[in-house]
Amino acid sequence: LYVCAECGGEIRCCCTGDGGYEVACRTDERHDGLKSRAQVEQESALQAVADSTEKATQLEALAKYLPEANKYMQAQREELKKVLSDAPGIIVQDDVKSNIYPLPITVSGKDEVYVGRIRRDESVDSGVNLWVVADNIRKGAATNAVQIAQELIKMWETGQLSFKQNK
Repeated sequence: LYVCAECGGEIRCCCTGDGGYEVACRTDERHDGLKSRAQVEQESALQAVADSTEKATQLEALAKYLPEANKYMQAQREELKKVLSDAPGIIVQDDVKSNIYPLPITVSGKDEVYVGRIRRDESVDSGVNLWVVADNIRKGAATNAVQIAQELIKMWETGQLSFKQNK
């Protein structure tokens, strides 16, 4: 019927030599005081109501900012799509409403890298999730070698790279 007032654990009751009794918590003997299970349940229910009221207040406050937050996130998403679209060798296919995104079967035999399903990654600050698809054989081997060679030639022409001759 009764529980420890501090931790809600079971209590034990022992008779003392003077005809009285001693109450102790089975979880921690340093705890003292009693509560009925009904009191514990009532306090728990009141705390749950307080927690739900606080959550409702937080949700109401969040709902006020939600339209602005959505506009901000959509603007950032559009900016990222523009940056990716302008990058050489990348094609963006990201139309959520029409369910358009890149698939391996549609990019087979092509040199470009296709990006879609661009969205915020909630697990980390400033994170982004992308769906990236490419033909592994073409992009991974032949195209990669050509692109590295092209980059080396650019670096040579701009003076960023020089070769030393062995004598």
